[in-house]
Amino acid sequence: MIRLETNLGGGKTHNLIALFHAARGRLDVSRAAEFMDASLLPADPVDQVGAFVGTSTGALSFPEVAGINAHTVWGYLALQVGGAAGYEFVRADDEALTAPGSDAIKRMLGDRPSLLLIDEIARYYHVAKGVRVGETTLASQTTAFLMALMEAVDGLPHAALVITTTGVTDAFGEATSDVLEAINEARSLMARKELVLRPSEEPDLPKILARRLFKQLESGNAAAAAAKAYAEAADAANAGGLDLPEGMVGSGWASEVARTYPFHPALIRILDKRLSTIPNFQRTRGALRLLARVVRRLWAQQPDHTYLIHPHHIDLAERVIAEELSSRLERPQ
Repeated sequence: MIRLETNLGGGKTHNLIALFHAARGRLDVSRAAEFMDASLLPADPVDQVGAFVGTSTGALSFPEVAGINAHTVWGYLALQVGGAAGYEFVRADDEALTAPGSDAIKRMLGDRPSLLLIDEIARYYHVAKGVRVGETTLASQTTAFLMALMEAVDGLPHAALVITTTGVTDAFGEATSDVLEAINEARSLMARKELVLRPSEEPDLPKILARRLFKQLESGNAAAAAAKAYAEAADAANAGGLDLPEGMVGSGWASEVARTYPFHPALIRILDKRLSTIPNFQRTRGALRLLARVVRRLWAQQPDHTYLIHPHHIDLAERVIAEELSSRLERPQ
C-alpha cells in the first residue's frame, strides 16, 4: 500500500493518472523515462485496475459498469476490476451497504496483477456520514472496507493499493482525520506498514511551475547563461565588500539559479515556505494562479535585463495580483 500525501494542489491526482496509464500500457517508454525508470513499466498491460475519486460521486450514486449500478465504493471497484463476475463476490455487501471482509476481496482480486487507486476519499466520507446503515453510517462501513482492503492487498503479492490524503488543515480536513485513523487501525492487521510518499517537494516546484506555465523553455542554454550572470554579479559584489547571504557566495549559487530557472530561488522559497502555509493558498495551484498573472504582465512589458522572475515582479500595485494574494489570506484590508 502506498499513500500519497500533500496539501491540495500537490500533484497527487496527476500521479494517479500517470500510474493508471503506465499500468494500462498506454505510457510511451520515451515519455516515461522523464519521470521514472522505464524498465518498471509492465511487459503486459494490467487488466485489473480500479479507480475511485471521492469528488465525482454521491454517497450512493456511482457510474454504471457492466450494466450494473453499484451502491458503494467496494461494489464500484469490484465491477471495474472483475466486471459482473467480480461483483458477485461483494454483491450482497454492496446491496446491504455493509463492508465486505478481506477474504471476499482476496477472492475478487485473485492472483492476477491488480492496481487499486483511491483519490479524494475524504470528500466521500463527508457525504457518506449522512447515510445510516443500521446502528452505524456508510462512512463507518467505508472505514471497515478500507481496513479489509488493506489487509487483502497486504496478503496478495501481485496487488497494490495507492490512496491519497491531504493535510488535515485542508478542505474536508476532519474527514481526512477519519481516513488516517482507519489507516492507522489497519496497520495493526498488516504484516508491513504503508509507504508514505510526497508526490512533490520543494526541488520539484520550479519544474512543475515551468512545465505548467510555459509551452516551451530552452532551459539548457538559457538557464546556464542566467546562472553564470547571477554568479558573476554576486562574486563581484562580494569582492567589493557587499555583505551577501551565505548561499549567494561560491559555486553553489550558480547551480541553485539554474535549478529554479526561470524563477529566482528567493521566489520559490516564498511560494513553498511562506504562502504554502496558508490553507487557502493551495501551494502549487495557488502559485500557478499567481504566477500566470505575473508572467502575463512581464510578457506585456518586456522589461530589459530580466533574466529571472523575482519576488519584486509580483507587483502589488496591480489590483488583480494584489487581490489574488489578499483574498487567499482572507485579509483584503
